[in-house]
Amino acid sequence: MFRSWTEGLADVADVWPIQLPGREGRWHEPALTGISTLGATLCRSLSPLFQAPFALFGHSMGSFVAFELARQLRRENSREPVALIVSAARAPQIPDPDPPTHHLAASELLRELKRLNGIPRELLDHPELLALLLPTLRADLALCETYRYADEPPLDCPIWAYGGEHDNKVPLEHLVQWETQTTRQFAVRLFPGDHFFVKEAGREVTQALSAKLRRLAWGDGKGSANVKTVGSDLKPVIAAVWRDVLGVPKVGLDDNFFDLGGNSMLMVQVYSKLRESARTELAVLDLFRYPTIRLLADAMGSQS
Repeated sequence: MFRSWTEGLADVADVWPIQLPGREGRWHEPALTGISTLGATLCRSLSPLFQAPFALFGHSMGSFVAFELARQLRRENSREPVALIVSAARAPQIPDPDPPTHHLAASELLRELKRLNGIPRELLDHPELLALLLPTLRADLALCETYRYADEPPLDCPIWAYGGEHDNKVPLEHLVQWETQTTRQFAVRLFPGDHFFVKEAGREVTQALSAKLRRLAWGDGKGSANVKTVGSDLKPVIAAVWRDVLGVPKVGLDDNFFDLGGNSMLMVQVYSKLRESARTELAVLDLFRYPTIRLLADAMGSQS
């Protein structure tokens, strides 16, 4: 799934998709069933890649793997990632609200995977191939369902949480709680699709990642800047917040927030970020009344 990201992110990063045991070229290796073990293994296997600045991305199960890898690196006094991007996963401190499925009979397990849209349609027509894949699928589910979160200090890197607008497994309220796992910048963004939105909206996801990683490279590598300002300096502050929330590389002073792909939920995120980065007493509804950077900056500046 992630091979195409090599090209999609080529302008900002080298992409290294991780192939776990039990898959493709590692088909005959036994699949791993413990995330803590996997984190330590990845630290050893990938250590040469951690010499340069790096970000970690994980989708669904991979979010817990990437999170625990970042914590393992910290335990070993190695450098932390410049950003951790978690996708389609509840915050780790939230207990799994769903009953375990990795022990289900094959027919029941397949029914659950179909419900999540987790099996390509092409495979459904080949039951003999599905039978070969089931052990690896069970191991993945066991990784998630037996994962036990241990309380540790938050990471010292930004966390961006991505989700699907129609994901019936990971609701927005479970995504936003990733914020407690970082001392740095936190952002949430929803993409069209369900739990496996990275298949449907892959191009949109890589564009958002490219824009955010590029901005991060221009900063201090930690996403920590907070600007307190009013008046004429508000326009670049608002523009930076819009770019961050919308995941776009550039916005014009008279671009309409909603024409750029914004919605009510994203506008609430803008409001929260502006309350942190600029002195404003505007109500959240005012942001809907002033949907361009120029109008909003004038309204905020008139308060001072």
